[in-house]
Amino acid sequence: MNKKIFFLIVLCLIQISIFYESNKTKVKIERRPLKAYWFIPDGLRADDNEFNVFKWAKEGKLPNIKILMENGSYGLSEPFFPSHTPTNFATLLTGTTPDKHKVTDGPIRLQGYPLKYVTKPGFRSSSKNVPSIWHILQKENLFSTLISVPGSTPPDFDYGQVIRGRWGGWGIDLPAVVFTNKGQFKKKNRLFYEGTELTKYGETKESTDGFTTKFVKWDHEIMFHIISKGDKPSLKFKIEENEYQLNVMEWSDWIPVTIKKPLKGIDFENTPKVSKVESDLSKVTLKTRMKIIPITLNRRGDYRIRILYDLLNEYAVRPFSLANELKKNIPGGMVDFSDNYPPQLILEENDKKVFLDEMNMSFDWHNKAAEYLIKQGESNFIVHNIYSPNQMLTSRWWMKYMDPRSSSFEQATKSDKEIAKEEVLNMYKRVDEIIGTILNNKNEESLIVLSSDHGVVPLNYNVHLNNLFKKKGWLKLDKNGEIDWPRTKVIFLKTAHVYIHPEGLGGNYTRSSSPDYFKLRDEVILLLSQIKTSKGASPISKLLKYEKVKSLHLAESQVGDLVLSNTVGFGFTEILTPNSDVIITNSKRSGYKQALLPKTAGLTTPFIISGKNIKKDYRIKKNIDNSTQLGIILKSLNINIPSSVTSEILFDIFEK
Repeated sequence: MNKKIFFLIVLCLIQISIFYESNKTKVKIERRPLKAYWFIPDGLRADDNEFNVFKWAKEGKLPNIKILMENGSYGLSEPFFPSHTPTNFATLLTGTTPDKHKVTDGPIRLQGYPLKYVTKPGFRSSSKNVPSIWHILQKENLFSTLISVPGSTPPDFDYGQVIRGRWGGWGIDLPAVVFTNKGQFKKKNRLFYEGTELTKYGETKESTDGFTTKFVKWDHEIMFHIISKGDKPSLKFKIEENEYQLNVMEWSDWIPVTIKKPLKGIDFENTPKVSKVESDLSKVTLKTRMKIIPITLNRRGDYRIRILYDLLNEYAVRPFSLANELKKNIPGGMVDFSDNYPPQLILEENDKKVFLDEMNMSFDWHNKAAEYLIKQGESNFIVHNIYSPNQMLTSRWWMKYMDPRSSSFEQATKSDKEIAKEEVLNMYKRVDEIIGTILNNKNEESLIVLSSDHGVVPLNYNVHLNNLFKKKGWLKLDKNGEIDWPRTKVIFLKTAHVYIHPEGLGGNYTRSSSPDYFKLRDEVILLLSQIKTSKGASPISKLLKYEKVKSLHLAESQVGDLVLSNTVGFGFTEILTPNSDVIITNSKRSGYKQALLPKTAGLTTPFIISGKNIKKDYRIKKNIDNSTQLGIILKSLNINIPSSVTSEILFDIFEK
C-alpha cells in the first residue's frame, strides 16, 4: 500500500476516534449554583373543595409541601382555554397568553393548508411564537436542564440539557404497548388514527400445553407461550437466548433487548408520513430494556400483556452522552409516566393495578432524577414535569369517586370513595416526595416553585359531533370509509373547533365570507344548540364564532369557524361510530380537562413559590392565571423581564 494513502487512512481513523470519544465522554465543567427548580406536575388539580392540597399539607399529609408553604407564598392558578397541556405549558413557559404565543391546541390547523393535515403540532418547541424560559435564561448565561417538559423538543437552545421532552417529534420514543387478542381498539377508534400503535393484536395457535402467539415490534420478535394446562395459566417467552416465565400480574425485571427503530421521532396524527423506504433507511439499532407483565391469561388462550420499554436512550436526550450518565446513576429503566394517551389501561379490573405500578415506577425514576441532577451541579435552573398525575385523574378508576359532579358519584359505595381518595392522596404524596428531594438537595438560596398546567373534572359522556354532521349530510365518507373532504361541508376537529365551508373542505382551507357560508354557519349553530341529553342538559357551555374568540385569548387565524367549550361531564370527540344516530355515549374514562372554560371549578392548580425575598406563609388573596407565573419567577431571580413576557407581577408576595 502506498505510504501516503496508509498515512491518510491512519489519520482519518484517529480523527474518527477523537470525534467519537469527544461525544462519548461528557466534558465536565465547573459547578454552577442552582438558582431555581420549577416542578410542574401535569394535571395536578388543587382547590378548596375535593382537592384541598393546602389543607392536606397543613394536616401533615404532605409535609414537604407544608414546608414550602411555610417558607413561601401560595395560591391557586387558572389555566387558559382550551385548558389542556400544549396551550398551558406554552403559557407557563413563555409568560404570555395563547393569542401571543399561538399554541392554541395540540394539532393546530392554519388557513392556506389542507385541514386533512396538522399544520403546526402544538407540542413542538418551534410552534411557540415567543421565546421560552430557557431562551431568556440563556441570555443571562444561566444553564437550563429540562426534564420531560412538553414543548421543549426538538431542542432549540444551546446552553443546557434536555431529557426526553415530550411529544415534540424528536429523537426515538418507545411507547408502552398492550398486546392482546381481543378488545375495543381493534377498529379505528379515532376519526383519523395514524401513528404509534399503543395496542397491538395477535392471533393464537394451539400447542401441546396451551397456546402460542407472536409479538413483533420494531424488527424484534417475541414468541409468547401461554401455558394453560396445570394449576394456573402462566406466560413463557425467550429473549436473546434467555428464558422467562411469569404468572398473571407478575412483573419481569428489566430485560435487555435489541430493536431497530426509525430515527424520525413521533408520528403526529394527521401529518404527512414518510415512505416505507425512507423509514427503513432511517432505522438505527438500539440496545434498550423492556419490562413485561401478563395482565390476564386464561385457558381459552385469551391474553392481555403489558410491555414497557426503557424510555431513556441517547436519541432522547441532549447531549446524547447524558443518557449513559443517567443510566449509570439512576438504577432501573425510565418510566416517564403511567399508561398512554389515549389511555389503554381502562378496560379490565387488573388494568388498575398495572396503572398504579407504572405510576409508582414513574415517580421513582423522576425522584431519583431530581436528586441526581441537582447533585450533578451543572444546572442553574431546572424545569421538571411528570405526567402521571394527569394520567391518574383522567383515567377510568378515580375521578368518578372524587367529584360529586360525576354521574357515578351518588351510586358509589362509601368504601369505593374512600379507596379512591386514599389512592389519589398517595399520588399527591409521591409529588410531595419529589418536593422533599428538591428541598434536601437545593442550595440555601435556591428558589423553589411548584405549579401545574390545569386541573381535571369528571367526564361522564362522549359527544360525537361528527356523527351529527354525518347524519345531517354535511360530513361525507368515501368508499374506503375515510373523510371525503371535497364533499364535506362541516367537521369537528380535535379539541374545540368546527370547520365550515359550503363548497367543501377539500384542498387548502380558507375561511369563506359568502352569504351561503353565513347561512350554513347559522344552521350549524342552531343544530348544535339542540343537542340535549334525556334530562335536557346541553353538552355545550359556550359557542363562539371565530370573530369573538379574543375573549378567550385566542387568535382568529388559528381557530375553526366555531369554537366550542363543553359543559362539565361532557367531552367532545372526533370519533365516528358505526351508527350516526348515536350522538352521546358513556365514557370509559372518568376524568377530562379539555375545552373547558378557565373558571370552571376543578381546573385550578397550586402555585407555591419559596425563596429569598418571598413572603413566608402568605396565601395569595385571589386566583392568578398561568401567564402570571413566569414574570414572578424572573422578578424573584432579579432577571430583566423581556417585552415578550406579559405577566402581571404580584408585588404583594415580595418582602419589602
